[in-house]
Amino acid sequence: MKKIQVEICMCTSCIISGSPQVMESVEKLKELHRLMQGDFPFGKDEITIIPCKGLSAKPHREDSPVARVNGKLLTKTSGEKVMQAVLACIGEKDS
Repeated sequence: MKKIQVEICMCTSCIISGSPQVMESVEKLKELHRLMQGDFPFGKDEITIIPCKGLSAKPHREDSPVARVNGKLLTKTSGEKVMQAVLACIGEKDS
């Protein structure tokens, strides 16, 4: 089973810039994936959301909201951009 880790920064700047909406979008994708598991063309994947604080090693007010999908840092992100990154991970072939 492929695991997809989604981390969404919940620092004050990211919250003000929209990280709760990003998390809601990913939760909706996770629920849709769960409902379609039998028909989902990419097999059985697991999506985990980890709210965290300070994904970036430096202050990132100008880059918020910040998220990371399987280690790839996304700055000035949105629910759509994070969902695209998640779907790209699902579509990747296992090594």
